[in-house]
Amino acid sequence: MVGLLMIGWQLGGPEDSATASAPESPTAAKLAERSDRPAGRYRTPDHALSRVAAIRALASPDEQMRATLALVDSLTPAELHDWLEGRWFENSGDYNLSLFNKAAKKRWRAIDPDGFAVWQVKNGDMGADGLLKEWAEKDRPRLVRFLDQHQDARLEFNLLRDSAGMDPDFVIARLEALLGGAFHGLGSEDYLVRQTLKNLAETHPGKAASLMTTLPAIWARQVELGLLSASLNQSFSEGLRSLWDRPDGLALFAETEVPDKSGKILAELGNLPAAWRSGLAADAWRYVNGPAAAEWLTVDYEAYGFSPEEKKKMLTAAIQRASYDEPRQALETLLAQDFSEKERKRAITSIFSNQQGGSREDLLALLDGDEREMAASVLEQVAQPQDVGVQKIETPDAWFSAVMDADSNRSWALIDELSRWDEKNSTGLSKAFLDLPAETKDKVVKMLSNNRGDLPMDFRAEVVRYQIESGATRGDQGVRGDEASQLAVGWMKNDPAAASQWVNSLPEGDDRLWAQKNLARNWALYDPEASQQWVNSLPAADRDAVKTYLKARK
Repeated sequence: MVGLLMIGWQLGGPEDSATASAPESPTAAKLAERSDRPAGRYRTPDHALSRVAAIRALASPDEQMRATLALVDSLTPAELHDWLEGRWFENSGDYNLSLFNKAAKKRWRAIDPDGFAVWQVKNGDMGADGLLKEWAEKDRPRLVRFLDQHQDARLEFNLLRDSAGMDPDFVIARLEALLGGAFHGLGSEDYLVRQTLKNLAETHPGKAASLMTTLPAIWARQVELGLLSASLNQSFSEGLRSLWDRPDGLALFAETEVPDKSGKILAELGNLPAAWRSGLAADAWRYVNGPAAAEWLTVDYEAYGFSPEEKKKMLTAAIQRASYDEPRQALETLLAQDFSEKERKRAITSIFSNQQGGSREDLLALLDGDEREMAASVLEQVAQPQDVGVQKIETPDAWFSAVMDADSNRSWALIDELSRWDEKNSTGLSKAFLDLPAETKDKVVKMLSNNRGDLPMDFRAEVVRYQIESGATRGDQGVRGDEASQLAVGWMKNDPAAASQWVNSLPEGDDRLWAQKNLARNWALYDPEASQQWVNSLPAADRDAVKTYLKARK
C-alpha cells in the first residue's frame, strides 16, 4: 500500500529524461484535428462506464489503485485523449479520479509528447508551458517543429515572455520570425508581445538592441522602451539626462516603467529643461501620483519656472491624488490657492468623494457657507449603500429609457449592463441612438463621458459623431477634440478599414483632421504601406495637412 501511495505522489512531479528522448508522435496531427468537444464529454460510453464500475467494485483501496494504474497502462495515445478529453473517469468521486488523471497525463506525455502538448494547448492547460519550456532547454528542434506546425501566437509569446532571460538568441530568432511580417499583435492581449520585448531588453540589452533595426517600428519602439526603462532603473538621473536632448524624449519617458516615477521626477524638478516642465504640466495626471502625491502639494512651482497656469494644472492633479491619504493637506492647499469658484467646487467634490471614514467634521470645519453644505451633501451620498444596480435590460429602447430615469449614482450600473450584452442585443443600439431626441442624446453623451465601459464600437462611433456635429459638452471641459482621435486609433488596431471609413465620414473640421492625423501616424506603426495608401486617397487639403503633420513627427 505504501508503495502505491508513493507512485501516486511521484506522478505529480516533473518528467524524467525519457520525455525528451521520446520519438516524434505519429498521432499528434490526428489529435489536433479532433473536435474540441467529443461526444464523450456529454455521455460516457458504456465500455468506459463498465471499466470504472469494475474498479470501484473491488474490495480494497489497494486493489482499486492497482486496477486504475493498469487501466492507464492499457490505453493508447488516442484512447488517453478520449478518456481525458471526455472526462470518462469522472463518474468516480474518490481518490482514484485524481490518480487516474495524474497517471494518464504522465503516460501520455511520456509516450506521445507532441499529441499531449496539442491537447494541453487546446484545453488551456497551464502544464503546456512547462512541457514547451522543457523542450526549449533539452530538445530545441522538437520545439521549433511543434511551434511551426501548430501556429499559436499567444502560446508562443507566453513561452518567449518567460524564456527571455534564458536563451536570447532563440528568443530573438522567433521574435523576428513572428513580428517581422504582417503580425499586428493580439488585440487587447498584445501586452504579451510588449512584456516579452521588455524582459529581453532588461536581461540582454545588447542583444535586444539588434531588434531595433529588424522589427517594424511599432515593436522596435517597445524594445527601445524596455532598454530605456532598464537604464532609468539602473541610474535614474543618468537615464533621464540621456533623453533631454531628444525631441521625443518626454514622450518616451512617459511610457517607461519605473517604480515611484513620480517621486523620482520630483527630485529632478530643478534640473529639467523648460520644455519638460511644460510637458509635465500638460499631462500632470500621468506624473503626479503614488506615495509622492502629497509632496507635489508643497512644491514652489514659481521658483522652478512653472507659469501660473502650469502651476494650477500640477496642483489640481496633486490635490486629487493626495485626497485619498492626505485629505486635510489637499483641502488646505486648495483653499490657499487662487482657484476659480468652479475649480474649487470641482476639487472639493473630488476630495470629499474619496472619504469613507464617517462625517469628517475636521474637514468640514475648514469650509464655510455653500461650499460646506456641498461637501456635507457629498459625504452623505458617499455614506449611502452602494447597491445601485439596475434590473436586467435587453433592448436599446429600454436602455435609453433607463438612462433618462437614472441619477448619477446609477449610470455606472447602466453601462455595466450594456457591456454584458451579446451581439444580438447590441444590434440596433446605434440606430436607436440616432432616432433619439436631442435631450436624450445629450444625457447619453454626458453619462458615457464620465463612465467608460466596454461598449459596442459602432455605438461609440455614433456618440462621438453626435458630439462633433452638435457641439455636445463633456462635463465642464467643453467639447473634447481628442474623442474622435482616441476612438479611431483604438478601432484601427482591430479593424483599420472600418476606422478609416468612419474618420472620412465625419463632418469637415478640426475634429476630423486631427483624427486623420492620429490615425495615419498610429496606423503607420503597424502597416506603413496601408497607411500611406489611405493618406493618398484623402481630399487634397486633408492629404497635405496630414502629410505635413507626419513629416514633422518623424
